[in-house]
Amino acid sequence: MSETDLKTLLPDYKILRFQLLIKEQNLYHVEVELTDKQDTISLCHELEKSKDIVWAEPDFVTRISALNPPAPVYPDDPDIDEQWHLERVGAPIAWSLPGGQGDKNVMIAVLDSGIQLTGDDMDATLSHPDLMSDRIVLEHNYNSYPPPPPTNPPTPIPPHNVNDKIGHGTHVTGILGATTDNAVGVAGINWNSPIHIYKVFETGVDGSVKAFALGVASALNHALAARENVVINYSGGTPDPSAAMQLACRHINDFNQNNLGKSQAVLCAASGNGDLSGLAVTPPVYPANYALQFPGSVVCVGSIDETDTVSDFSNYGPAVTVVAPGRDILSTIIGSSYGLMTGTSMATPIVSGIVSLIWSNNKALSAAKVIQILKDRAVVVQAVSVPDSHWGYGMVSALWSDLYYPIRLSIQEGRLPGYEVALHVERIN
Repeated sequence: MSETDLKTLLPDYKILRFQLLIKEQNLYHVEVELTDKQDTISLCHELEKSKDIVWAEPDFVTRISALNPPAPVYPDDPDIDEQWHLERVGAPIAWSLPGGQGDKNVMIAVLDSGIQLTGDDMDATLSHPDLMSDRIVLEHNYNSYPPPPPTNPPTPIPPHNVNDKIGHGTHVTGILGATTDNAVGVAGINWNSPIHIYKVFETGVDGSVKAFALGVASALNHALAARENVVINYSGGTPDPSAAMQLACRHINDFNQNNLGKSQAVLCAASGNGDLSGLAVTPPVYPANYALQFPGSVVCVGSIDETDTVSDFSNYGPAVTVVAPGRDILSTIIGSSYGLMTGTSMATPIVSGIVSLIWSNNKALSAAKVIQILKDRAVVVQAVSVPDSHWGYGMVSALWSDLYYPIRLSIQEGRLPGYEVALHVERIN
């Protein structure tokens, strides 16, 4: 076909360019100047009326098949460079995504040893410089929620101050929600969501199943009343199965099924630190082990080291959902200071924080869907088939969005060096 032939077919169009692209396939490109009453689709239809034209289509716009990762967000907390876990799970990238810094309508419940306060009376206030935030709610009398029926004379409520005596709960809370971008100390995973503090370990490191059950019930009641989703963080457990803990987990599961569209809950629980010998299978403690029975409501969290290996202390078995950094994690400690702690107790709030960010991005997700996202986005650093008894579905990732899924693959496969630099994961060759 010649340009003259084409002009004969299109007497009403002004042809600006006529070019043969592939001679062997009779493929041509035509550039036409259109009037206000003409359009490209009509032009194609006009051409296809000719017996000499097999087909005609617009010169479609094409785009480069690459993602430009958002710029990581680095807050001004001076000790953030020592928080190796934040980079490892992709938190600086997540903080730049929609909802990635946390939403005020997503609740976090920390069931632990409490938090640093000024004293032991019921008027005690927050006193750690990196945890003095109005988004931290002290549940001093959670064991009276919902309120008991009135009595005559009234029955006094026993004091239940949440002052932390051992530092564990203060450390866990700092991992989750230390005040971030305040030029003080460390950064928390979640910057904005309210954190409710429940003291369930009352005598040193020891707590009770009763306290756990009461904390779960109170957290769910608060969440439903506010029509919010809630992440329950429990960095403790018992090696023995407990019917009461099982019922508490069933309560969470039933809560999720009965309140879709209103409120949802995920329990993130530590797998435990019993596998110190590394010689025998030490199954996850309870309630984490109930992730097998309630996989859409309970997450069992194991620990990895900075060397991308499962920690030698981390309990393992088929209940493990994901692993997270758990050795030498820098966070807040009592005494208004900062320190390193190690254990699945430290890995668990990292996962809880990521769950809270997923919900901050999309509050409509069911608990089961959120847990599925954790599994789907987990990074398998070692050559294992998932689910693996040590790794679960892999190392948790804060990059939950489908849009940034290829970035997660770059961490796993090490094939996209530009993305590696953007994510600060040059450690993978």
